[in-house]
Amino acid sequence: MHILRITSLVSVILCAGAGLALAQEQESLVYHVPLADASVGEDITVVANVSAGWTSNLEIRVRAPDQPGWQSFPFERSGDAEYVAVIPGQVVQPPAFEYFIAGTGEGGSRTHFASEADPQRVYVYKDALEEVRDQELKRFRGRRAQIQLSGELVDFGTRSIVDRATAEEYQVKDSYYRIDTSVSYRLMRYPLRALRFGYSRLIGTTPATARGDGICSGGTPEKPCDFSAGYRAGGWVETQWRLSDLLNLDTRALIQATPTGFGLGGRGELRFGDDIGSHFAVGIESITEVGTASYVRLGWATVPHFPMAATIELSNYPSSHRDTGVRLLYDVAYDVGNGLRLGARVGYQARDQGIGGAATGLNVSFDF
Repeated sequence: MHILRITSLVSVILCAGAGLALAQEQESLVYHVPLADASVGEDITVVANVSAGWTSNLEIRVRAPDQPGWQSFPFERSGDAEYVAVIPGQVVQPPAFEYFIAGTGEGGSRTHFASEADPQRVYVYKDALEEVRDQELKRFRGRRAQIQLSGELVDFGTRSIVDRATAEEYQVKDSYYRIDTSVSYRLMRYPLRALRFGYSRLIGTTPATARGDGICSGGTPEKPCDFSAGYRAGGWVETQWRLSDLLNLDTRALIQATPTGFGLGGRGELRFGDDIGSHFAVGIESITEVGTASYVRLGWATVPHFPMAATIELSNYPSSHRDTGVRLLYDVAYDVGNGLRLGARVGYQARDQGIGGAATGLNVSFDF
């Protein structure tokens, strides 16, 4: 009888202890400050605090939004009541990820924060420059390199020049042609946006006199008033800078072979907006013996596949001894697709109100 009573008492004590332990586990609460956002690719340390003794396994379960499978990462104790779990960076990808916290013990699985049906969503943001890089690559269909070829024929008209030394009158064309070819690579390591390497050729004929009639000393005995201007070969390197979301700067250094030796040149363009989209630009180019050209350009891309631009240019090309002329230019291009773009230019220019001529040009570019 005494043995039976002792056995019953022990059973009661054991049952009470088990019930107390179960009650403690059920009453133990997890306190967690929800995550709101994160940076792409960074490991995230998640902290949870437990209100009482903890006997079950605590874990965080993570997935991309609306995906069927969950990845589980365990919590480890880091203090008296603090537990931490690490979500690896490869899971932290835009636009977001979802998670909830669950505990697994002898009594089964139980959620402690959010749930599989209603998880906590965390938005993942890219670095600002990384976001800009992705946007530009998307605009160029992921193509970083470009080759480009352009040619232009510029005619300022034919002038009657009287050689004061001989009193002979000559008809002299005031014109030139220009060819540019280049290879670009979009580094997108801001503020450096791209590098561009190119070759140019500018050859023209213009009156040997600076202004109207004068003493002709150029050309040949048959055409003493004809002056051969320009350069046969020029190499240049251009850097394209992204100064802000709106502002861009292109700078170019050039060395060319002229009839009298080697010369230097430079070019700069400050642009508000995208060079292949709507923009406003001001620029200047100066080349030894060839002259100086300054311009303003307004570009717009409001017609799908047909970007356009209008330019006003002041230039004394092809020779620095000529008067400055005014050029009015219109450019239009067609986006063929697969990185190919074809363009054309038409315009008119004159050095004075009496004589002028047309400008025509073609260009082609290919992104790859």
